[in-house]
Amino acid sequence: MTMKSISIRETSLGLRCGMLATVAIIGLIPCAAYAQAAEITAEDSNQGLDDIIVTARKTAENQQNVPIAITAFSGQTLVNQNATRISDIARVTPSLTAHESASSPGSLVMTLRGQVQTDILATLDPSVGTYVDGLYWARAYGINADLLDVSSMQVLKGPQGTLFGRNTTGGAILLETNAPKLGQFSGMVQGTYGRFNEIDGTAILNVPLGEKAALRGAFVMNTRDPYTHDTANNRGYDEKNSWTGRVKLLIAPNDSFTALLSYEHYNLDVANTSRRLFFVQPGSSAAITAGGLPAANAYIATLANDPNAVQMNVDPRVKNKTNTYLLTLAQDTNFGAVKLISGYRTVDALTRLDLDGSPIPIHTTTGSQNLHQFSSELQVTGKMLDDTLDFAAGALYFDEGGVDKSASITIPTLNPRTTLFRGDIKNHSLGAYTQASYHITKALTFTGGVRYSRDVKGLTINNTTLMRSTGVVGCQILTLTAPNCELSRSDAFSGWSYTAGLDYKITPDILAYAKTSKGFRSGGQNLRASGTAAFIPFKPEIAYAQEAGIKSEFLQKRVRFNLSGYYTTVKDIQRTTLQNVAPGVTASILSNAGKARFYGLEAELTARLFQGFTAGATGTLTRPKYLQYSDLNGDRRQERFDSVSREQFSLSGDYEHQFDSARLHLHTDYSWQGKQAVQPYNNPADPNNAIIIAGTTAPASGILSARAAVSFSDDAYEVAVFGRNITNNRAVIAALYVPGITYVSTQIREPVTYGITLTARFGK
Repeated sequence: MTMKSISIRETSLGLRCGMLATVAIIGLIPCAAYAQAAEITAEDSNQGLDDIIVTARKTAENQQNVPIAITAFSGQTLVNQNATRISDIARVTPSLTAHESASSPGSLVMTLRGQVQTDILATLDPSVGTYVDGLYWARAYGINADLLDVSSMQVLKGPQGTLFGRNTTGGAILLETNAPKLGQFSGMVQGTYGRFNEIDGTAILNVPLGEKAALRGAFVMNTRDPYTHDTANNRGYDEKNSWTGRVKLLIAPNDSFTALLSYEHYNLDVANTSRRLFFVQPGSSAAITAGGLPAANAYIATLANDPNAVQMNVDPRVKNKTNTYLLTLAQDTNFGAVKLISGYRTVDALTRLDLDGSPIPIHTTTGSQNLHQFSSELQVTGKMLDDTLDFAAGALYFDEGGVDKSASITIPTLNPRTTLFRGDIKNHSLGAYTQASYHITKALTFTGGVRYSRDVKGLTINNTTLMRSTGVVGCQILTLTAPNCELSRSDAFSGWSYTAGLDYKITPDILAYAKTSKGFRSGGQNLRASGTAAFIPFKPEIAYAQEAGIKSEFLQKRVRFNLSGYYTTVKDIQRTTLQNVAPGVTASILSNAGKARFYGLEAELTARLFQGFTAGATGTLTRPKYLQYSDLNGDRRQERFDSVSREQFSLSGDYEHQFDSARLHLHTDYSWQGKQAVQPYNNPADPNNAIIIAGTTAPASGILSARAAVSFSDDAYEVAVFGRNITNNRAVIAALYVPGITYVSTQIREPVTYGITLTARFGK
């Protein structure tokens, strides 16, 4: 199915859901579904908002007719919002948070409706699935690359296990990049210069190859000088140095068949990320190593008033390379469409970190991942029974293999051993699904679907210790034999997912819906099994969710208001626990936490208030709670939920005005989130509990950003200035608490950045 699309220019003026009553009084209709724009099907209008076309059910539909909570953005909307990475959209997406992993800064941790991947390991699958041009990206490396030639981004909330597979108990993110355009020679060149000598360059070229084929290439590079200074070693950290290149070939021999081939390479190599010691427990091995508690506290005090100064004994380094190959075949038929999406992806990642963030050698680690995946998915969509039944069905094969290994040195003056972990994985997955929507009447529709998933996961570990002075190798699991210390196992995990719901068109512009769904997140094994930690698998995570909502438009489509409420129960929720496996040695143990429940409200509002000005609002309330959680450490129901804010809201606005020969576009947005734990620890019996919680909690804070652009010659040329984090909010955004050693280190938000961007387009 081919649809003509044009850019949409929109924004949002967010507000906190706790302000719903106030907003209703002034007539703006409370916080609603900020679904801003994948494609549109009507000419831009100063009177009404543009239709939003999404693919949440594998076919192109108006977002207002899809009975699930969705937040969507067009490529132009992302530009207007200064969104350069996927993590940037979390500012204005209800229930979504995103940040670099504390243990692997080259990867991205995403939390959606309270569901999160607590560690970046090859044996732990994400709870938020990421699909790029229809291909599932199994691992988080490269997901935080700079956005390049993006056509749309959609955030689907709640379990998506029917159409988008296992490992979507929190939701799914769909990123679409621009395909080649037939018969069009066009392109764009863009350059940005900003604070800290930031230099960005983007080039896009679309070349027709006759009448039935076209080639599209895109490239982006990003460099920036360090903004953090190591006062002990005169080094700089927190720089930028990455590039992405992509080429796509479209072949369309007739009106019903297309073949799309693409290749993408991503490369990252940076001195990143700076950390700072926040707390050392009195009498701990870390305090002893630091020369005693007074010496450690003196160091902490020296940096307390300078957010751009650190002192670390190891130069942090992050390197990532990914290669992604994709082939998509699509055939239109008399009943709908058939599509085959096949892809191969490789990941090579290297990380070296000073985890404690001090000039004293307390805790350093290096890690590397060499992974590859292949998948092929067949999709069939269409209509039957005189268009009263819409259906989607398909099958998926997925294969993954590779190595995940790491080395850790803790308190080297007291501990002469280096701890080494290595896991070789071999995973296979099969899935089949079907979903249909039956239009009972013109207003009432029933939707139901099921999916079966089966995973077979194999793991071989070689977890050892190395005596640095003698070279003697020992086994971390004492029952094994050195030097190989090899142990293997294979486990199968399977499960059914489903969705069922009703939606009713109260009026042509108001849709009410209610649905229930089940999501399945695959189990796995403990790659870092050590000491007394048993080499046993953790079970699949099962999410049961109920959702109800309303999608509405008013005042001749000048106001769009969407509201959703959900209640999710998660059984065998997967969690990572840092445990002491030997004096001064810790390991990450994966296990199931029992049972948790999450409920909340999400609301988004968009309003075209007068000609040229669009405003909107988003707001979220989230309430998580452990119902069952106990292990060898005892009852842990009091622990906090990582990266979950109980409240979020955003405010934004866009103004556009056409002059005789130029067009002005102004955008600003403000996003606020309540305090959130960035580590789950909470043990009231610990005398240091209060200070550990203080160091591992991101405070409530807001971020202000803005962009102003003037374009000329029918948008052929544009000059834009921008500012990010304009108020220079330097609050804590990530932290690490390591028991046993015992310390807390923190990472803080980037400072204010600003710059100018020049763009030239041709052949529109």
